[in-house]
Amino acid sequence: MAIINSDDYHDFVIKNGKLIGEFDQMYKMSKDIPWHQDKQEDWLDIRLTIELLKGHCPFDCICDFGSGLGFFLDILSKYVAKDKVKLFGFDVSPTCCEKAKASFS
Repeated sequence: MAIINSDDYHDFVIKNGKLIGEFDQMYKMSKDIPWHQDKQEDWLDIRLTIELLKGHCPFDCICDFGSGLGFFLDILSKYVAKDKVKLFGFDVSPTCCEKAKASFS
């Protein structure tokens, strides 16, 4: 693991065209929320995913792999996950998981 001295989340993902994937450092050091996860509710791909999932309800559980800070699961909880649906988020970054759990129970 290389220590990266930056607060720009891009610097932790790709360098010189190669994936470096220092995601835990990214979630510790980034000044911004990576990939604008907190602003995705009105994105076209998110709205399309919600509409597609609505056609397959009900669900017992929804798993999001690479869930980041949990914003997408929060959106799903509002529009798709009704009643007693269990939501699970998984990510490679322990820091990210801790922050998501603190933000979204």
